[in-house]
Amino acid sequence: MEPGVEARRPQEVWRPVQRPRLTNIFWSHIPKTSTTFARTVFSYACGVDSDDFSLDGTEQPPRPTEGACTGSLSVDHDDLVNRTHGYNVTWYHMGVPWTKGETAAPRVNAVMLMRDPAARLHSEYHHLSTPEGYLCCGEIEAETLPGQGWGWTKAVREKAVSIAHGKMIVGPRDWEPDPTLSTSAAKLQRYRETLIGANSLYGCQTKMLLGHACHESYALTAQDVERARQYVQSSKLAFAGLMERYMESVCLFHAQHGEPLYDFEIFLGAPAANPYVLDQAQGAGLVTTFIADRLKAEFAQARADGTFDGTSAADFFGGGDDPDVEIYELVRQRFEAAVEEHRDAVQTCVRAAHEHAKQRQIDLRD
Repeated sequence: MEPGVEARRPQEVWRPVQRPRLTNIFWSHIPKTSTTFARTVFSYACGVDSDDFSLDGTEQPPRPTEGACTGSLSVDHDDLVNRTHGYNVTWYHMGVPWTKGETAAPRVNAVMLMRDPAARLHSEYHHLSTPEGYLCCGEIEAETLPGQGWGWTKAVREKAVSIAHGKMIVGPRDWEPDPTLSTSAAKLQRYRETLIGANSLYGCQTKMLLGHACHESYALTAQDVERARQYVQSSKLAFAGLMERYMESVCLFHAQHGEPLYDFEIFLGAPAANPYVLDQAQGAGLVTTFIADRLKAEFAQARADGTFDGTSAADFFGGGDDPDVEIYELVRQRFEAAVEEHRDAVQTCVRAAHEHAKQRQIDLRD
């Protein structure tokens, strides 16, 4: 929490049967699978009073008090907390760390949410095609502050973003409209071709399970996919929830690993008064006033014309080309089995969350 800022007092909503505490926790935050799951992971690991978790979300990753997470978070994550508290943040977009060699094994207790692969790809592409896409998920501070980017090279990222915006790169920081990318279908086709050619489109979730970055230029082998199959079906993966069933996932986490469910985990509080992203970039000196105004006008016109994005999740279905389809299905089966095993606790937890939301007249994070 920022010095001098008084945090709101969290309210306990539901308390499960206490379980042995999970330690050596590593949140592998797959892009577009809910930043707000950090509220559950970090309040569990670092203590409910170590941050004002109601503020954490897409605008602000967790910033727990220095030293609060030691002994619970993995060394990798604890080091980032202690280095960044108060002045920098990270999004924890790192693959699960493994040991090396023929008997490689995960060296952390990884927790994550996974998402239907086509829906995740669509959400990602939509994000890149907005003004935020110009600024997100690159290699800024990649060496000194891991977890900021999505793992692709600078060249691949810039090409992907330019295509999503219907632009061609004509020089450093100089893009012009590309007449061959005048339709959503043309942009999507070029985007897919570019990332497939770089081995950067499919397999994001599978790659991160195995220690790679989401958009790393890496071709998964049959042996890799088999290792991922075994991992997601074993207890070596500490927790895997589904973004599409967010509330059940949060409740299942507590049912399996203990500790109370707090109000900040089940709803998104009133959004902070954040400036428009381009205003933020302009204020930080990242873009000129001329460029910022031109981009705002461009997107305002696109929304008015009804041409904004124009894609659907079905456009991204990879079928047999995407190993995430099979791995996600195995995670879904694992999730269903775990919910059934802890059915009474999960149902009680979800009911408590709904009742709390009703009483407070707040939006449940379903």
